[in-house]
Amino acid sequence: MNPHSEHQHPQTPETKGKVIRWAGIYELLVNRMFGRRSHQMRAGALQHAGLKPGSRILDFGCGAGDLAFEAEEFTKGESAIVGIDPSPEMIKVARQKGAKKNSKVTFQVEAVEKMSFPDASFDVVTSSFVLHHLPAELQKKAFKELRRVLKSGGLFFAIDIKHSSSFASRIHEHLGGRHGSPVEDLRQAAARLAEAGFRHVEVVEAPSGDAGFLRGIAA
Repeated sequence: MNPHSEHQHPQTPETKGKVIRWAGIYELLVNRMFGRRSHQMRAGALQHAGLKPGSRILDFGCGAGDLAFEAEEFTKGESAIVGIDPSPEMIKVARQKGAKKNSKVTFQVEAVEKMSFPDASFDVVTSSFVLHHLPAELQKKAFKELRRVLKSGGLFFAIDIKHSSSFASRIHEHLGGRHGSPVEDLRQAAARLAEAGFRHVEVVEAPSGDAGFLRGIAA
């Protein structure tokens, strides 16, 4: 079955995280605001993560699929990649983009705090600018669920706004306050990741200076 075939999307799953329903507008605004800079940050994140071909990768909060597509390219098309997002509109856009790229990435509507995947399904979990959409309690649930679907020794890797900054303010201002609240320090998310059963948790500053990489290994 073609993973990009058109079919009716399920309803938005119940979640307390931010769900972006205006996918087309979001794509245009982000591309206009950040352009190539977004690509450079994602490429830097994947380089730092050291993804290897043959991995099974979950990209949560995948949005329109940009990080998933770049991960596919980075691993030379030799990894099985699944992107999930609670927004049916975003998944529709991701599937359309994937079809144009002849990509093998699959996309499905799911909320990260309650996923359908069996235990230990993935080698790597990634995300790009998702964590600031998750309130503290939801982050805790999400990290526990992500630990469940990761194999022991599996990698968690996310890029996000490091702290309330000009970057966060620009997004918040341009999107009329709909993108999410200014994020708390990324190190607080790191502490929650450690509590959820990850070791070697670290926050590394991204080249942009206003974003950071959060990394951890499933115990």
